[in-house]
Amino acid sequence: MLPVYKTRMNISLGLWFVFILAQVILAKSGYGNSIFGTFSWVAAMLAMIASCYASAKGKGHTGVWGLLGVLSLLGFIILIFFPDKNK
Repeated sequence: MLPVYKTRMNISLGLWFVFILAQVILAKSGYGNSIFGTFSWVAAMLAMIASCYASAKGKGHTGVWGLLGVLSLLGFIILIFFPDKNK
């Protein structure tokens, strides 16, 4: 994987984790259905799509595979098994 895309993927995964953690905290405090919960969900989805995009591009595939991020962690796991064309 190309180093620049690996860095972007790691940052996006970190953001995804932070937003998922925020969702859990909001749900436990009773604010999961508020605008903050919705924002956290959308931000987590966008972070996962960005992470999947960086993973696909870093392995030499088209960025369209980044849409697997809609499947959240399952989409990222699928991308892990894609071959690296940059070797």
